[in-house]
Amino acid sequence: MTKTLSKPALLMTESKQDYQALQASLEREIMPRSFVESMYVADIAALIWEILRLRRCKSGIINNAFDKALQNLRSHTSTIIVLRLKILRDGGSPIQRPRRRWQSCYGEFGWMNLLSKQRPSDFRRRLSN
Repeated sequence: MTKTLSKPALLMTESKQDYQALQASLEREIMPRSFVESMYVADIAALIWEILRLRRCKSGIINNAFDKALQNLRSHTSTIIVLRLKILRDGGSPIQRPRRRWQSCYGEFGWMNLLSKQRPSDFRRRLSN
C-alpha cells in the first residue's frame, strides 16, 4: 500500500534505506488495514524522521557554536576581571564612588577654600557642571 504514497523528502546527507527501514518497522508494528491507515503510518514515519533530523541539526549547531561561545565567554570574563581590577585600583566598588566623589568635591570646595577664594554662587555653578 505504501507504494502509492509520495516519496519522502530526504536531504542528500540522509539515507533512503534508513527511512524505508523505519517505515517498514512502523508498518509491521501497526499493521495498517486500509489506505487511510497506511497514510497515517507514512505520516508517522515522516514525523519521526523529521524529529530525528532536527535532533541531529540541534546537536550539530551546538557543537559548531561551542568553540565560539567559549571564546566569547573567555573574553567577557577577562573584560569583567579587568574592570574589577580598575575599580580596585581606583579605590573601591562603584557603590563607594558617589561618597568618594562627594568627599573629593568637599575637599576641593572645603570651607576654607570657599571662604578665601570663591563665592557661594561659584561653588554652586561648579557643582552643577
